[in-house]
Amino acid sequence: MVSVFAASVFYKNFNQPIETVVYDPTDGSITFANTKGANLVGGELEARTALGAGFSASANFTLIWSQVTLGDEARASTSRSRPLQ
Repeated sequence: MVSVFAASVFYKNFNQPIETVVYDPTDGSITFANTKGANLVGGELEARTALGAGFSASANFTLIWSQVTLGDEARASTSRSRPLQ
């Protein structure tokens, strides 16, 4: 019987990611723009096991936290910082 249990953590730093931003607050139009930057941090747990007779079971759990910093391109935003889209 083969079993695997794996745990991992990761970090990513994005330079000028493309985000959806409100272009004109009067009519609610949106556009895409390169923002200043973003960070993403996460962790993952994975488990797999063979059950026999050609069957297996697996499970995966991932938890991610992200934050993007908006510049002048987000004229209608209430906050200059939000989760990455």
